[in-house]
Amino acid sequence: ILDLSTSGTPAGAAAGTSYGLTLSSSLGSAGGPAYNDPILIASLPSGETFASAPSATGWICALSGGGTVLTCTSTAAPIAAGTSLADVTATVDIASSAAGSLQTSAMLVDSVDLATAGGATATVDVTAAPGLHLATSGTPSSAASGTHYSLTLSPSLGGSPAGPAYND
Repeated sequence: ILDLSTSGTPAGAAAGTSYGLTLSSSLGSAGGPAYNDPILIASLPSGETFASAPSATGWICALSGGGTVLTCTSTAAPIAAGTSLADVTATVDIASSAAGSLQTSAMLVDSVDLATAGGATATVDVTAAPGLHLATSGTPSSAASGTHYSLTLSPSLGGSPAGPAYND
């Protein structure tokens, strides 16, 4: 039995930001047969892409599907049962147009040994992208050259209240 878990996924994130997704895996229970071909596959939903293929000890990783599918193949075969493999951490970019709950699915397979696949999911709730807005008032529809008038500028902060804080 192959085990897989995810971590690092925030409960909520703003559209147009990034987060780190960590995939942790182990191979069956000690005393079982060795594994020869573990492959880790993570698939992102529409609205997310991997920033790049990560480098991880004991893995060769590549992207496909327009950057939405990460495939990592173990370079350490054969691997004794009960072994925890090195974590794979990838940066996930959230599109500025993304919204709602986005669920990543991942699985660890070993097709050579026909081991029972392990799977995991991770969900991030995407909030509206933050926005700064500026409204004006007091602008006359017409004015003669040299005329003075008052212009009012009204700045406001937009986006979701659960989104990021504005610092400056």
